[in-house]
Amino acid sequence: MDYEMHEEEMLDLLEFVSLEKRAKVKKYRFIKDAQRTLLGDVLARYLICHKTGVVNTGLCFENNAYGKPQLITPPFVHFNISHSGEWVVAAVSSYPVGIDVEEIKEAPLVISNRFFSKDERLTLFKESKHCQNEAFYYLWTLKESYIKAEGKGLFMKLDTFTVGLGVTHINGMELLNERLDERHVLGLCSAQGQVKHIEKSGLRMFIEKAKKNLG
Repeated sequence: MDYEMHEEEMLDLLEFVSLEKRAKVKKYRFIKDAQRTLLGDVLARYLICHKTGVVNTGLCFENNAYGKPQLITPPFVHFNISHSGEWVVAAVSSYPVGIDVEEIKEAPLVISNRFFSKDERLTLFKESKHCQNEAFYYLWTLKESYIKAEGKGLFMKLDTFTVGLGVTHINGMELLNERLDERHVLGLCSAQGQVKHIEKSGLRMFIEKAKKNLG
């Protein structure tokens, strides 16, 4: 989100989402939260339509048993959304996929005792104190992306599996990090060999693409 969205742009994008999503967006107290939620939904729709050739009005969604949104029409397409700080991200795949972005702040290292496995805590605290903050977010985004790809969210205990810094493989899934800028890191999880590329776009350019392709 590299510039401030205008009210007219938000109104334009609201036309591309469901009535339920419109109502949710309008309930947010802070405009930034409303914008991130709206952009996440529109970004996912844009990527799905681009991948499948199905028009936006032909997309049908529902929540799974754990509350994760999933596509019904078209079938056999998986997606996931995340937003934090100045970034909104989404991933689309023919296989289960999870994505998480976090703004790097002062890390709450103490919660690693509750949510990280023993091996992850060893990895974290063997880093120099200067690097522990970033290492925390690298591990956290990988863990979040994995449980999102599994479709269970926080119903899956975070300390029951282990990820590592760099590329990790768990149960046939590939996990990797990407540093988006100085203050944000992304974690991505999908079937092995399915991570084709990570594409970035400025907000103004994306809004124009969305209006052209989803309208």
